[in-house]
Amino acid sequence: MPLASQSVTAVAAPATGEESRTLRMATRRPARRKAPRRPATRGAASTSSRYEGGPRIVAVVLASVLVLALVGGAAGLGSNPDPQPEQDVQGTEVDAEGEELLDLLAAGRDGTFHASFDLVTPGSAIDYRMVVHRSEGRVREELVVPAASGEERRLTIFDGDTSASCVQPAGGLWTCAAVDQAQPRTDTIFGAFDRATVIGRDVTATDEDVAGRTGRCFEVRGLAGRSSICLSPEGIPLRLETGGVQFMLTAIDPVVDAAVFLPPAPVT
Repeated sequence: MPLASQSVTAVAAPATGEESRTLRMATRRPARRKAPRRPATRGAASTSSRYEGGPRIVAVVLASVLVLALVGGAAGLGSNPDPQPEQDVQGTEVDAEGEELLDLLAAGRDGTFHASFDLVTPGSAIDYRMVVHRSEGRVREELVVPAASGEERRLTIFDGDTSASCVQPAGGLWTCAAVDQAQPRTDTIFGAFDRATVIGRDVTATDEDVAGRTGRCFEVRGLAGRSSICLSPEGIPLRLETGGVQFMLTAIDPVVDAAVFLPPAPVT
């Protein structure tokens, strides 16, 4: 639909020179002293997330990128140049920094915002972009992939009850399909870290200036393919590094147009 398309296009525009100069990290400040771990309830859901125990967005954008690479829709994202083996989990507790991370992620999931991210990967010259809209439990995540004849767009929309997956090939029209609600559900950026990820692991937290904004950055030690995430005080992702891919915030807006949660084509 035109309204949805216009909103996404506006936020995905490249940053100005002044914005680019602000999108750089400053020197890290020392991590806070570690506090004792708190016991983790076996099988417990992620802290305060409205998606746990109920419908969650079916938005596996990272998987979509890899599928594009396999079928030739885009060059490969590349791989982690120095993969580290995943270490064994030590214990069944979550430390204080881990709980802080989960609380911030839960706040971000429940927030209202419209954000754009650049995806950077070692060894790839392709500039991927991701645009995220969240409001009142509704989620739209769109991946923009450069192609020879323009841009290919892939998005998932969760309107609070149902999910749809849509594709627009470069120079083509949108097509949308319903997503089987029985399929495994996950968020993209928010789904990179959950309670199962941090149980029994050492989580460190530091304060940083990320993308010109105050951020709280967390690193989970011993994970293979997942390393760190920085969040604003409201829980909005500022930077994520996972599996050799870095997501970097380039633009954010607290206003979300309800029209973006309407599929751009009939859902079949």
